[in-house]
Amino acid sequence: MKLVVVLDSELPLGLVANTAAYMGFSMGQFLENSLAQDAIDAEGRVHLGTSPIPIPILKAEKGKLKEIFDKANSIETITMMDFTDVAQVSRVYSDYIERIRNVAVEDLNYLGLALYGPKKQVNSLTGSLPLLR
Repeated sequence: MKLVVVLDSELPLGLVANTAAYMGFSMGQFLENSLAQDAIDAEGRVHLGTSPIPIPILKAEKGKLKEIFDKANSIETITMMDFTDVAQVSRVYSDYIERIRNVAVEDLNYLGLALYGPKKQVNSLTGSLPLLR
C-alpha cells in the first residue's frame, strides 16, 4: 500500500503547508495503524507516535491534479481526499458544505490530493510526478 500527497505546484508556501496539514490529518482516519507507538527518550519524556507510513509530497500543475482526481475516482481500491479552493476559503466547515453544494466538479480548483491504495495503482497515477522541493 502507498500514500502520496500531490500539491498544486504554484501554491505559495503558506498554502502548501496548510493544504498538506489538512489532508494528512484527514487521511489518518481512513488508514489502519496510521500512528506508531509513542517513543520514550533517555530522560523518560514521551514523544507521540508518528506515522510509520512514508508520505512523499509531490507537485503537479492544476490540470494534472484534476486529471488525477478524475482517474482516481474510478478506482475502487484508492482512498482519495481532495482539498479545493472552496475548502480553503471556508472558515467554518458548515460553510464549506454549503458552498461546495453549488459548485460543479469542472469548476473546482484543486489545491491538493492525498491518495492511498495499492502501490501499483497509486504509482500509475502519480509515478511521473516530481517531489515538491
